[in-house]
Amino acid sequence: MEFIYVDFGICFSQCLSASVVILLNMDGLLIINKPKGCTSHDVVARLRRILSISKIGHTGTLDPDATGVLCLCIGKATRYAQYTSESEKEYRAVMKLGEVTDTQDASGKVIKETKEFNITVEQIQEAFKKFTGIIKQIPPMYSAVKVGGTPLYKMARKGEEIHREPREIQIMSIRLLDYFYESPSNPPLSPFSKVGRTTELPPFDKGGMGGFGPLKFVSFDVRCSKGTYIRTLCNDIGDYLGVGAHMYSLERIASGDFNIKDSITLEEAEELSEMGQIESKLININEMVAWMPSVKINESWDSAVKNGRGIPAEAIKEISGSFHKDSRVRIMDSRGEFLSIGSSLYNSDETMTIHGEIVLKVERVLV
Repeated sequence: MEFIYVDFGICFSQCLSASVVILLNMDGLLIINKPKGCTSHDVVARLRRILSISKIGHTGTLDPDATGVLCLCIGKATRYAQYTSESEKEYRAVMKLGEVTDTQDASGKVIKETKEFNITVEQIQEAFKKFTGIIKQIPPMYSAVKVGGTPLYKMARKGEEIHREPREIQIMSIRLLDYFYESPSNPPLSPFSKVGRTTELPPFDKGGMGGFGPLKFVSFDVRCSKGTYIRTLCNDIGDYLGVGAHMYSLERIASGDFNIKDSITLEEAEELSEMGQIESKLININEMVAWMPSVKINESWDSAVKNGRGIPAEAIKEISGSFHKDSRVRIMDSRGEFLSIGSSLYNSDETMTIHGEIVLKVERVLV
Protein backbone atom coordinates (compact mmCIF):
# COMPACT_ATOMS: atom_id res chain seq x y z
CA MET A 1 0.00 0.00 0.00
CA GLU A 2 1.30 3.46 -0.92
CA PHE A 3 0.93 6.31 1.55
CA ILE A 4 2.26 9.82 2.01
CA TYR A 5 2.32 11.57 5.38
CA VAL A 6 1.11 15.17 5.46
CA ASP A 7 0.94 17.43 8.52
CA PHE A 8 -1.48 20.32 8.10
CA GLY A 9 -1.03 21.63 11.64
CA ILE A 10 -4.62 22.83 11.75
CA CYS A 11 -7.36 22.01 14.26
CA PHE A 12 -10.89 22.99 13.33
CA SER A 13 -12.91 21.47 16.19
CA GLN A 14 -13.39 18.33 18.23
CA CYS A 15 -14.49 16.65 15.00
CA LEU A 16 -11.62 17.83 12.76
CA SER A 17 -8.15 16.35 12.53
CA ALA A 18 -4.71 18.01 12.42
CA SER A 19 -2.79 15.42 10.44
CA VAL A 20 -3.65 13.01 7.69
CA VAL A 21 -2.26 10.16 5.71
CA ILE A 22 -2.94 10.04 2.00
CA LEU A 23 -4.00 6.50 1.10
CA LEU A 24 -4.40 5.34 -2.46
CA ASN A 25 -7.00 2.92 -3.85
CA MET A 26 -9.11 2.54 -0.72
CA ASP A 27 -12.55 1.03 -1.41
CA GLY A 28 -14.76 -0.36 1.32
CA LEU A 29 -16.73 0.35 4.48
CA LEU A 30 -15.41 1.60 7.81
CA ILE A 31 -17.45 1.30 11.02
CA ILE A 32 -16.92 4.40 13.15
CA ASN A 33 -18.13 4.74 16.75
CA LYS A 34 -19.52 8.27 16.48
CA PRO A 35 -18.89 10.46 19.53
CA LYS A 36 -21.52 12.66 21.13
CA GLY A 37 -21.55 16.27 19.97
CA CYS A 38 -20.59 15.70 16.33
CA THR A 39 -22.94 15.61 13.38
CA SER A 40 -22.65 12.70 10.96
CA HIS A 41 -21.33 15.19 8.39
CA ASP A 42 -18.61 16.27 10.87
CA VAL A 43 -17.45 12.65 11.08
CA VAL A 44 -17.33 12.37 7.28
CA ALA A 45 -15.36 15.65 7.08
CA ARG A 46 -12.83 14.50 9.65
CA LEU A 47 -12.31 11.13 7.97
CA ARG A 48 -11.82 12.88 4.62
CA ARG A 49 -8.98 14.82 6.21
CA ILE A 50 -7.52 11.75 7.92
CA LEU A 51 -7.46 9.74 4.69
CA SER A 52 -7.17 12.64 2.24
CA ILE A 53 -9.99 11.06 0.25
CA SER A 54 -13.00 13.13 -0.80
CA LYS A 55 -15.21 10.24 -1.91
CA ILE A 56 -16.63 9.29 1.50
CA GLY A 57 -20.26 9.16 2.62
CA HIS A 58 -22.27 7.69 5.48
CA THR A 59 -25.14 5.22 5.13
CA GLY A 60 -27.48 6.60 7.80
CA THR A 61 -27.54 9.80 9.85
CA LEU A 62 -27.15 9.86 13.62
CA ASP A 63 -28.31 12.93 15.55
CA PRO A 64 -25.50 15.03 17.11
CA ASP A 65 -26.26 13.82 20.64
CA ALA A 66 -26.46 10.16 19.58
CA THR A 67 -23.45 7.88 19.61
CA GLY A 68 -22.50 4.53 18.11
CA VAL A 69 -22.35 2.80 14.76
CA LEU A 70 -21.89 5.11 11.76
CA CYS A 71 -21.03 3.21 8.59
CA LEU A 72 -18.84 5.17 6.18
CA CYS A 73 -18.41 4.10 2.56
CA ILE A 74 -15.07 4.97 0.96
CA GLY A 75 -14.12 5.19 -2.72
CA LYS A 76 -16.00 2.82 -5.00
CA ALA A 77 -17.99 1.58 -2.00
CA THR A 78 -20.04 4.80 -2.09
CA ARG A 79 -21.84 3.33 -5.12
CA TYR A 80 -23.20 0.59 -2.88
CA ALA A 81 -24.17 2.67 0.15
CA GLN A 82 -27.89 2.34 -0.61
CA TYR A 83 -27.69 -1.44 -0.20
CA THR A 84 -26.42 -1.17 3.37
CA SER A 85 -28.67 1.74 4.47
CA GLU A 86 -31.74 -0.42 3.82
CA SER A 87 -30.76 -2.82 6.62
CA GLU A 88 -32.52 -2.98 9.97
CA LYS A 89 -30.99 -1.09 12.90
CA GLU A 90 -30.47 -1.82 16.58
CA TYR A 91 -30.31 0.86 19.28
CA ARG A 92 -29.77 1.15 23.02
CA ALA A 93 -31.86 3.99 24.42
CA VAL A 94 -32.71 5.63 27.71
CA MET A 95 -36.21 7.11 27.97
CA LYS A 96 -37.12 9.71 30.58
CA LEU A 97 -40.72 9.63 31.76
CA GLY A 98 -42.73 12.66 32.85
CA GLU A 99 -41.25 15.21 30.44
CA VAL A 100 -42.16 16.03 26.84
CA THR A 101 -39.75 18.18 24.80
CA ASP A 102 -40.23 20.04 21.52
CA THR A 103 -37.50 17.95 19.85
CA GLN A 104 -38.57 14.66 21.53
CA ASP A 105 -35.04 14.29 22.97
CA ALA A 106 -32.98 15.76 25.81
CA SER A 107 -31.65 18.63 23.66
CA GLY A 108 -35.08 20.25 23.41
CA LYS A 109 -37.19 22.54 25.54
CA VAL A 110 -39.56 20.90 28.03
CA ILE A 111 -43.08 21.77 26.86
CA LYS A 112 -45.06 19.49 29.17
CA GLU A 113 -44.25 18.00 32.55
CA THR A 114 -46.01 15.48 34.76
CA LYS A 115 -44.61 15.82 38.27
CA GLU A 116 -46.51 13.05 40.02
CA PHE A 117 -47.17 9.66 38.49
CA ASN A 118 -46.91 6.01 39.38
CA ILE A 119 -45.84 3.92 36.39
CA THR A 120 -44.95 0.29 37.07
CA VAL A 121 -42.45 -1.92 35.29
CA GLU A 122 -45.40 -4.07 34.19
CA GLN A 123 -46.93 -1.04 32.45
CA ILE A 124 -43.63 -0.37 30.71
CA GLN A 125 -43.50 -3.95 29.45
CA GLU A 126 -47.09 -3.72 28.25
CA ALA A 127 -46.30 -0.50 26.37
CA PHE A 128 -43.32 -2.20 24.70
CA LYS A 129 -45.63 -4.98 23.49
CA LYS A 130 -48.09 -2.39 22.18
CA PHE A 131 -45.40 -0.77 20.03
CA THR A 132 -43.87 -4.00 18.71
CA GLY A 133 -44.69 -5.03 15.14
CA ILE A 134 -45.73 -2.96 12.13
CA ILE A 135 -46.87 0.44 13.39
CA LYS A 136 -47.46 3.98 12.12
CA GLN A 137 -45.10 6.78 13.14
CA ILE A 138 -45.36 10.50 12.44
CA PRO A 139 -41.92 11.99 11.61
CA PRO A 140 -40.89 14.65 14.16
CA MET A 141 -40.75 18.30 13.13
CA TYR A 142 -37.07 18.35 14.05
CA SER A 143 -36.02 15.92 11.31
CA ALA A 144 -34.52 15.97 7.82
CA VAL A 145 -37.74 14.70 6.23
CA LYS A 146 -38.71 17.07 3.41
CA VAL A 147 -42.18 18.43 2.75
CA GLY A 148 -42.52 20.40 -0.44
CA GLY A 149 -38.74 20.29 -0.83
CA THR A 150 -38.08 21.91 2.57
CA PRO A 151 -36.63 19.94 5.52
CA LEU A 152 -38.99 19.87 8.49
CA TYR A 153 -36.30 21.07 10.90
CA LYS A 154 -36.02 24.38 9.02
CA MET A 155 -39.74 24.97 9.53
CA ALA A 156 -39.48 23.91 13.18
CA ARG A 157 -36.71 26.45 13.82
CA LYS A 158 -39.10 29.17 12.60
CA GLY A 159 -41.72 27.98 15.06
CA GLU A 160 -43.83 26.38 12.34
CA GLU A 161 -45.57 23.04 12.67
CA ILE A 162 -47.26 21.40 9.71
CA HIS A 163 -49.25 18.24 9.10
CA ARG A 164 -47.12 15.13 8.49
CA GLU A 165 -48.46 11.90 7.13
CA PRO A 166 -47.81 8.83 9.33
CA ARG A 167 -45.24 6.39 7.96
CA GLU A 168 -45.29 2.63 8.32
CA ILE A 169 -42.30 1.23 10.20
CA GLN A 170 -41.52 -2.06 11.90
CA ILE A 171 -40.33 -2.63 15.45
CA MET A 172 -38.97 -6.17 15.51
CA SER A 173 -38.29 -6.22 19.25
CA ILE A 174 -38.01 -4.01 22.34
CA ARG A 175 -36.11 -5.46 25.30
CA LEU A 176 -36.16 -3.84 28.74
CA LEU A 177 -32.65 -3.57 30.16
CA ASP A 178 -33.01 -1.52 33.34
CA TYR A 179 -35.13 1.04 35.16
CA PHE A 180 -34.34 3.83 37.56
CA TYR A 181 -36.15 5.76 40.28
CA GLU A 182 -35.86 9.36 41.34
CA SER A 183 -35.41 10.13 44.99
CA PRO A 184 -37.28 13.21 46.30
CA SER A 185 -34.25 14.22 48.37
CA ASN A 186 -31.40 13.19 46.06
CA PRO A 187 -30.44 13.60 42.38
CA PRO A 188 -31.90 11.05 39.96
CA LEU A 189 -30.28 7.63 40.06
CA SER A 190 -27.89 7.37 37.11
CA PRO A 191 -29.49 6.20 33.85
CA PHE A 192 -26.11 4.96 32.64
CA SER A 193 -25.65 1.79 34.69
CA LYS A 194 -24.57 -1.43 33.07
CA VAL A 195 -27.17 -4.02 32.16
CA GLY A 196 -28.02 -6.04 35.26
CA ARG A 197 -27.81 -3.16 37.74
CA THR A 198 -31.56 -3.38 38.30
CA THR A 199 -30.97 -5.92 41.07
CA GLU A 200 -28.96 -3.31 43.00
CA LEU A 201 -31.84 -0.85 43.04
CA PRO A 202 -34.57 -0.84 45.68
CA PRO A 203 -37.46 -3.12 44.69
CA PHE A 204 -40.48 -1.36 43.28
CA ASP A 205 -43.08 -0.89 46.01
CA LYS A 206 -46.54 -0.88 44.42
CA GLY A 207 -48.12 0.25 47.69
CA GLY A 208 -45.88 3.30 48.07
CA MET A 209 -42.45 4.25 46.79
CA GLY A 210 -40.50 3.14 49.85
CA GLY A 211 -39.02 6.64 50.09
CA PHE A 212 -38.25 6.84 46.38
CA GLY A 213 -39.92 8.96 43.76
CA PRO A 214 -41.49 7.73 40.53
CA LEU A 215 -39.91 5.33 38.08
CA LYS A 216 -38.19 7.98 35.99
CA PHE A 217 -35.74 6.41 33.51
CA VAL A 218 -36.07 3.26 31.42
CA SER A 219 -33.24 1.78 29.34
CA PHE A 220 -33.99 -0.65 26.53
CA ASP A 221 -32.70 -2.19 23.31
CA VAL A 222 -34.80 -1.88 20.17
CA ARG A 223 -34.43 -3.55 16.77
CA CYS A 224 -36.26 -1.75 14.00
CA SER A 225 -36.59 -1.01 10.31
CA LYS A 226 -34.87 1.78 8.43
CA GLY A 227 -36.54 5.16 8.94
CA THR A 228 -37.59 4.59 12.56
CA TYR A 229 -37.23 7.57 14.91
CA ILE A 230 -36.40 6.29 18.40
CA ARG A 231 -37.14 9.68 19.95
CA THR A 232 -40.62 9.54 18.41
CA LEU A 233 -41.00 6.00 19.78
CA CYS A 234 -40.16 7.32 23.27
CA ASN A 235 -42.56 10.24 22.83
CA ASP A 236 -45.37 7.93 21.68
CA ILE A 237 -44.80 5.46 24.52
CA GLY A 238 -44.99 8.38 26.96
CA ASP A 239 -48.31 9.41 25.43
CA TYR A 240 -49.59 5.84 25.70
CA LEU A 241 -48.63 5.72 29.39
CA GLY A 242 -50.31 9.10 29.95
CA VAL A 243 -47.29 10.83 31.53
CA GLY A 244 -45.25 11.94 28.53
CA ALA A 245 -41.64 11.03 27.78
CA HIS A 246 -38.61 11.90 25.69
CA MET A 247 -35.44 10.16 24.58
CA TYR A 248 -32.73 10.85 27.14
CA SER A 249 -29.83 9.18 25.33
CA LEU A 250 -29.26 6.98 22.27
CA GLU A 251 -26.54 4.65 21.03
CA ARG A 252 -26.75 2.74 17.75
CA ILE A 253 -25.27 -0.67 18.46
CA ALA A 254 -25.81 -2.27 15.05
CA SER A 255 -26.70 -1.40 11.47
CA GLY A 256 -27.47 -4.58 9.58
CA ASP A 257 -24.50 -6.92 10.04
CA PHE A 258 -22.22 -4.10 11.23
CA ASN A 259 -21.87 -4.11 15.01
CA ILE A 260 -20.41 -1.64 17.46
CA LYS A 261 -17.94 -4.30 18.69
CA ASP A 262 -16.26 -4.04 15.28
CA SER A 263 -16.15 -0.23 15.26
CA ILE A 264 -13.24 2.12 15.85
CA THR A 265 -13.13 5.69 17.12
CA LEU A 266 -12.02 8.62 14.99
CA GLU A 267 -8.87 8.83 17.08
CA GLU A 268 -8.12 5.17 16.38
CA ALA A 269 -8.78 5.72 12.68
CA GLU A 270 -6.24 8.55 12.63
CA GLU A 271 -3.66 6.51 14.49
CA LEU A 272 -4.12 3.51 12.16
CA SER A 273 -3.86 5.72 9.08
CA GLU A 274 -0.61 7.26 10.32
CA MET A 275 0.80 3.74 10.72
CA GLY A 276 -0.49 2.70 7.29
CA GLN A 277 -2.79 0.08 8.84
CA ILE A 278 -6.26 1.56 8.33
CA GLU A 279 -7.06 -0.97 5.61
CA SER A 280 -7.05 -3.71 8.25
CA LYS A 281 -10.35 -2.24 9.50
CA LEU A 282 -11.86 -1.81 6.05
CA ILE A 283 -14.75 -4.10 5.04
CA ASN A 284 -14.56 -4.88 1.34
CA ILE A 285 -17.50 -4.30 -0.99
CA ASN A 286 -18.42 -7.96 -1.27
CA GLU A 287 -18.64 -8.22 2.55
CA MET A 288 -20.71 -5.02 2.62
CA VAL A 289 -23.48 -6.76 0.70
CA ALA A 290 -22.86 -10.31 1.96
CA TRP A 291 -26.46 -10.47 3.20
CA MET A 292 -27.56 -10.89 -0.44
CA PRO A 293 -27.71 -14.31 -2.13
CA SER A 294 -25.17 -14.72 -4.92
CA VAL A 295 -24.91 -15.97 -8.48
CA LYS A 296 -21.63 -17.08 -10.08
CA ILE A 297 -21.44 -16.68 -13.85
CA ASN A 298 -19.46 -18.46 -16.53
CA GLU A 299 -16.13 -16.93 -17.54
CA SER A 300 -17.35 -16.10 -21.04
CA TRP A 301 -19.87 -13.67 -19.50
CA ASP A 302 -17.51 -11.69 -17.26
CA SER A 303 -16.97 -8.91 -19.81
CA ALA A 304 -20.64 -8.74 -20.79
CA VAL A 305 -21.72 -8.20 -17.18
CA LYS A 306 -19.06 -5.49 -16.73
CA ASN A 307 -20.75 -3.70 -19.64
CA GLY A 308 -24.14 -3.96 -17.91
CA ARG A 309 -25.61 -6.66 -20.11
CA GLY A 310 -28.52 -8.71 -18.73
CA ILE A 311 -27.77 -12.29 -17.70
CA PRO A 312 -29.56 -15.31 -19.20
CA ALA A 313 -29.88 -18.64 -17.40
CA GLU A 314 -27.22 -20.16 -19.67
CA ALA A 315 -24.62 -17.76 -18.27
CA ILE A 316 -25.16 -18.88 -14.67
CA LYS A 317 -22.75 -21.41 -13.24
CA GLU A 318 -23.95 -21.57 -9.63
CA ILE A 319 -26.53 -20.05 -7.24
CA SER A 320 -25.84 -19.63 -3.49
CA GLY A 321 -28.84 -18.87 -1.29
CA SER A 322 -32.45 -18.41 -2.31
CA PHE A 323 -34.26 -15.32 -3.57
CA HIS A 324 -37.61 -14.12 -4.84
CA LYS A 325 -38.49 -12.12 -7.91
CA ASP A 326 -37.24 -8.50 -7.71
CA SER A 327 -34.65 -9.43 -5.07
CA ARG A 328 -31.14 -7.97 -4.99
CA VAL A 329 -28.45 -10.50 -5.89
CA ARG A 330 -24.65 -10.39 -5.83
CA ILE A 331 -23.16 -11.33 -9.18
CA MET A 332 -19.78 -13.04 -8.88
CA ASP A 333 -17.37 -13.65 -11.74
CA SER A 334 -16.09 -17.09 -12.72
CA ARG A 335 -13.36 -16.89 -10.03
CA GLY A 336 -15.83 -16.03 -7.28
CA GLU A 337 -14.84 -12.33 -7.16
CA PHE A 338 -17.54 -9.70 -6.67
CA LEU A 339 -18.55 -8.17 -9.99
CA SER A 340 -21.88 -6.38 -9.63
CA ILE A 341 -25.31 -6.26 -8.05
CA GLY A 342 -28.30 -7.42 -10.01
CA SER A 343 -32.07 -7.62 -9.71
CA SER A 344 -33.79 -10.98 -10.18
CA LEU A 345 -36.60 -11.36 -12.71
CA TYR A 346 -37.57 -14.79 -11.34
CA ASN A 347 -37.23 -16.60 -8.03
CA SER A 348 -34.14 -18.73 -7.44
CA ASP A 349 -35.91 -22.03 -8.15
CA GLU A 350 -36.99 -20.85 -11.59
CA THR A 351 -33.88 -18.90 -12.60
CA MET A 352 -31.84 -21.83 -13.91
CA THR A 353 -34.79 -23.28 -15.85
CA ILE A 354 -35.78 -20.20 -17.89
CA HIS A 355 -33.89 -20.68 -21.15
CA GLY A 356 -33.53 -18.06 -23.85
CA GLU A 357 -34.53 -15.17 -21.55
CA ILE A 358 -32.79 -12.62 -19.34
CA VAL A 359 -33.16 -13.73 -15.70
CA LEU A 360 -31.01 -11.09 -13.97
CA LYS A 361 -30.72 -7.34 -14.63
CA VAL A 362 -27.45 -5.65 -13.77
CA GLU A 363 -27.83 -2.61 -11.45
CA ARG A 364 -24.36 -1.69 -10.18
CA VAL A 365 -21.05 -2.77 -11.71
CA LEU A 366 -17.77 -2.58 -9.80
CA VAL A 367 -15.59 -0.36 -11.97
